Parts: sequence; structure tokens; C-alpha cells
Amino acid sequence: NAIYMSRQGAYGDFDFGVFEGELVTCFQKKSDNGTGDIFGDYWVNKVHCGNDIVVYLGSKPLGERGLTVKFKATIKKHDTYNDVKTTKVSHPTNLIKKED
Repeated sequence: NAIYMSRQGAYGDFDFGVFEGELVTCFQKKSDNGTGDIFGDYWVNKVHCGNDIVVYLGSKPLGERGLTVKFKATIKKHDTYNDVKTTKVSHPTNLIKKED
């Protein structure tokens, strides 16, 4: 389930959405650039919302795999990958985790 909205900010218009679905992927991706720099590491999160997948690549996990999560996030891009609609988001807030 997803609700999309637009809002005007200090730097122009941006779109955000409220998303709810099952967290199907959550793991930390370690970068190996040879410098030992930990700032290159990030979390890969994928949430199944209806027939779509919401992807958040960022500094925090959204929860444990299998949980139902609800959050608001800025929409970066809509795309299709292997005939599945995907939405890439950033800055998730108001995270609610629900036990099934």
C-alpha cells in the first residue's frame, strides 16, 4: 500500500509517499575499497507493497526481514526491473514496525 503526495520545500517541489508492506530484504552491504573507510557501508532494504517493491539504500535498517513496516519517505525514482514496478526512496521517517 502506498500513498503519494507532493510538497513544496525550501529547495523546490518534491514528492514523498507513505508506504506499508512486508520487509522482504534487509542486509548491510560492506564496501571494500581497500581504505578501511566505514562510511561506504550501507543497508539494502526492500519492502513489498502490493505489486510493487520499495527500495531504500541508506544508513539504517528498517527492521527484521518478514516484519510489516509503515513509513514516510522522499521518492527519488520510479522504475521497472524484471517487469516489477520499483520505487527508490530516501530519508524514511515515522517508522512503525508491526509483528505479524
